[in-house]
This record gives sequence, C-alpha cells and structure tokens, in this order.
Amino acid sequence: MSGMSTLYNTYDEEPNEPVVPSVDVPLWKALVAEFIGTFALVFIGAGAGALTLQQGGSLLGTAFAFGLVLMTMIYILGTYSGANFNPAISFGFALTGRMSWGVMVAYWIVQLIAGIAAAALIVYFVGSQSGVGASVGSLTNTQSWKAVLVEAFLTFFLVITVLLVTRNPMLSIVTGVAIGLVLTFDILAAGPLTGGSMNPARSLGPALFSNNIGSYWIYVVGPLLGALIASIVYKLYVYNWNCCVKRDECGNPILNECGKTIKECTRPIRDNCGNVVKDCGKTQYETYLLNI
Repeated sequence: MSGMSTLYNTYDEEPNEPVVPSVDVPLWKALVAEFIGTFALVFIGAGAGALTLQQGGSLLGTAFAFGLVLMTMIYILGTYSGANFNPAISFGFALTGRMSWGVMVAYWIVQLIAGIAAAALIVYFVGSQSGVGASVGSLTNTQSWKAVLVEAFLTFFLVITVLLVTRNPMLSIVTGVAIGLVLTFDILAAGPLTGGSMNPARSLGPALFSNNIGSYWIYVVGPLLGALIASIVYKLYVYNWNCCVKRDECGNPILNECGKTIKECTRPIRDNCGNVVKDCGKTQYETYLLNI
C-alpha cells in the first residue's frame, strides 16, 4: 500500500465561515437590531453602574447586569445582526473576513449612536452626578497604558469567545450564555482597574456626559488591540495547515467554475470503522481537492 493515494476528481467542501450579518437579512434590519441591542446593553449595564455609584451597590450587580442583558439580546437579535453590540467585535469579524469593512463601518456608526442615546437617557433619569456608569478605574487616570493592556486582554477573551462559539452551529443554544458569562467575569476581574468596558460604544456616551472624554482613547485602543490579537489567534485555529493552492504548469492558481481557488489537501485514510489506516506502523494519507 502506498503512502499517498491517487488524487480524487471530486471536491470536498470546506465549511463556510458564517457571515455577519446573514446574507438573508437586509442591512437595515441588522442595523436596527444593532441599535436596539447596543442601547439595551449601555442603558441597563451602565445604568446599573451609575446606580451602584449613587446608592452604594456592588460590582457583582453591575457585572451581572451587563452579562444578562447581553445574553438576552444575543438570543433575541442574534438572528438579525449577529448580535455584535460592540465595535471591537465587529472589528474582529471584519478582520477574519466574516464581515465586510463597509458593513463594519455602518455597525460602528449605529453602535456609537446607540451608546450615546442610552447614556443620555441615564442622565435624564439619574443625572450626570451619578457618573453615568462611565468606564473608569484605578488605572484609567494614573497608568493609562496599563489600562490599555487590561482592556486589550479583557477584549481578547470576549472576542475569541464570540468568534469561536458563533462558528459552530452546534453551540448556538449556548452562545448567549457563553458570551454573557465571559463579559460578566471580565468585569468582575478587572472592573476596579478600568471599569471593564471592552466596548468603545459602551464607553463613549457615559464618557461624554460625565466629563471623562479625555480618557476615552483607552477604551478605543485597548478593545481594538484585543480584537486584533483575538482575530489572529482565531485564524491560526481555523486555518487548514494540510492544504496548499493547486497550481497549473505555469504556477498560476487553478480556479473552479465559480472562480474559487482550489486547494490540494491531505488527510489520514480511515477504514469503515473510522480508524486510521497504517502500513508498517506509518499512517497512510490521501489527497483531495478543496474549494475555498
């Protein structure tokens, strides 16, 4: 038995990366969903933070307010927009090719407007003296770059969770729970240090109405940096390392009838029971073509 089988003439389809938003959803519906979800996240979460400062509540209450509202909005609106509610998450989707850059910009605009509107409503109900749930911690105004790193690490955990969980349809039932809990434990872990924002849209409105706009850059640079690192790690996980582009005799990539690049890949040969076939103790491989 040879170590490599003959190249198949058929193609194995690689699972498509789920696109955000779904191609079946009109953009206006996705944008409305992003507005509602981001507004709810900031109004409930930052509102809980404002009341915590005003009435002496606990960080635990604020963390769960953010986590529970995010979890709920994911289940309600995820079908329509992918439930980003956060420019850093949209940035992660764009970096990994799961969202177009144009749609990302549209999401950013809507998310930021929603955050400002939610903060304005908090001010209307409890006043700006409440702090409006601003993203502020012990590092914010004393060690800015440490605050940036904290926000980057927190956002990395959030974005990598979103990217990996939403890629697997079998995990759809627990998507909201997983993402909401990550947000919750991130806030519990680092809320005293930076406020635990991880979200430029969550921080903008409260910063405007509480005169903390001077430190807002921390909550842009940190989350976007964390999303960048998460996107790189995600691509390393999902990249098929056993494939290379199939080329013609001139070295040009070969395309299929739809204009897609064809890759030549290898994988272990398995028997009818799913066991890896070996010859003289060496794993046997087969070659197949893959449309991407």
